[in-house]
Amino acid sequence: FFGVFFPRQVLWAPMSPHGADQPRASVPLVMGHRGALYAAPENTLESFMTCAQMGADSVEFDIWTSKDGHLVVVHGETSPDGTRKGMLCGMMDVSQLEASPTSRHHFVEDLTWAELSGLRFQPNLKIKLPCPEAQVAVSTGIPLLRHVLEMCKKTGMRPTCELKGLDTAHATVELLEELQMTDVATISSFHHNLLVQTKQANPSIRTAALYEGVLQEDFIAQAKSVGADEVDLCWMHVLDQPQVVKQAHDAGLLVMAWFNGPRTMPVPETAELYARVANTGLDAMCVNHPALLVQVLKDMWPPAIQTATAHAADADLTHEFVSRHAVLAEV
Repeated sequence: FFGVFFPRQVLWAPMSPHGADQPRASVPLVMGHRGALYAAPENTLESFMTCAQMGADSVEFDIWTSKDGHLVVVHGETSPDGTRKGMLCGMMDVSQLEASPTSRHHFVEDLTWAELSGLRFQPNLKIKLPCPEAQVAVSTGIPLLRHVLEMCKKTGMRPTCELKGLDTAHATVELLEELQMTDVATISSFHHNLLVQTKQANPSIRTAALYEGVLQEDFIAQAKSVGADEVDLCWMHVLDQPQVVKQAHDAGLLVMAWFNGPRTMPVPETAELYARVANTGLDAMCVNHPALLVQVLKDMWPPAIQTATAHAADADLTHEFVSRHAVLAEV
């Protein structure tokens, strides 16, 4: 079934948690946040492959550029003084690297691909990974974006490429073009100027404006002003202000809800929470437990329907995804 895309259809929601039937456009897309990070180290090839095996339709990951110009996939942390992102020493063993003359911390953009490719996750550092230690021990570390995209192409998962580095837009577009994946990928960023650069390089690529913190009243206008096709909102925004989903749809925008990483998620990711978010009418959910979300959606919607699900409110926005929910056991 890999590489086969099923048309989406309009559906009705099951009974809501509050006991009222709500009209729903579609079963939301299942997206793995940095892969399946509770099963394997985040943003690794093992995590992405596990995500596909769990039945996810899509996967989200973070992109930086190495010192010598390679696009790499890694999240990184914020420096202790809060001034810089992409720090590696919290969860990766950087003892083999020489300390910087000005800082003992190591950042993605300051290291070459040769240096980055030699780093490995460790279970006993400051930041404890939520996956089993046995998986940490065998992890292959930081991958090149090319290898991640090739895996997505092979498995049928649609990639959501979050641009972290400020010089990543044009190179990411060029790689998507080379791999003939511009029609299946989404480029997202909190740096909305990078979405402008993406559209300038290739207007056909779907872009998504990421939002965090307090959601401004004019967020839809902001997204439209940079040519975004989608808004990616924190799950709390969607639950606290459910009207924003319809507002975005009315403006011709898709809606994805992202869940915090394990260290900042304020409440457990439960089946009940996933069901509440799924019932808001949004188009995708980027979660840390993709297998749980797959099961929740199986329980909420008949498996036969899940082979043909999508938001199709506007023909120009219709996008088709592989649905593994009903057929994984047969592969």
